[in-house]
Amino acid sequence: MVTQGVLGGTIEAHQDAPLAAVAGIIFGKGGIILITIATAISMLGALGGGILSVPRILFAGARDGLMPKGLSKIHPRFSTPYIAVLFYASLGLLFAIFGAFKQLAIIASASALIIYLGAVLATLKLRKIDSSTSVKTFKVPGGFIIPTLAIGVIVWLLSNLSKQELIGVLLFILAFSLIYLLTKFLKKKN
Repeated sequence: MVTQGVLGGTIEAHQDAPLAAVAGIIFGKGGIILITIATAISMLGALGGGILSVPRILFAGARDGLMPKGLSKIHPRFSTPYIAVLFYASLGLLFAIFGAFKQLAIIASASALIIYLGAVLATLKLRKIDSSTSVKTFKVPGGFIIPTLAIGVIVWLLSNLSKQELIGVLLFILAFSLIYLLTKFLKKKN
C-alpha cells in the first residue's frame, strides 16, 4: 500500500524493483542501498533455510522408500545427507542457469502452495478420523471451515498462474511422480 501510495501511476515504470524506488524517493541513494542489502540478506536466509531443509525431505523420502535409495546416503564424517544436498543444489543451479529468475520464483512458490494444499487435505482427513486418545491435542477452531477456506485460497492462487507456469509446475509434479512410481516398481521387483 505504501508503494502504491508513493509511486501512484508510475508504479508500472518501477515494476522490477518497486520497494527500491520507494526507498530512493523517500531516503535517497542510502534508502536504495539499505533495501538492496536487506533484500540480499533476506534471500541468503531463504536460500540457507531451503538448502538445510529440502534435502532432508528428499533424504526422508529415500529412507522410507519413496525416492531413489541413493538420496538416503549419509556422509561418514559430517553425518549429513550429502547426496540429497548435492542433488537439490544441482537442480537449483540448473533451474537458475536455464530459466529466468522470475519463473523460478513462481514455480518455487507454486510448489510450496501444492505442499501446503497436501497438508490442508491431510488436516481434513485427520479431522474425520476419530481419535480416542487421552492425550490432549490442539484442534484448529472452526472445524472444516478453515481448511476449506485454505483450499479455496490455494486453488485461487494456483489458478492465477500463466499457462507456461502451470505447465512447468505440472511437469515438475509429473517428474517426481514418475520417480516415485519407478522407485516403487523397483522396490517391488526386488
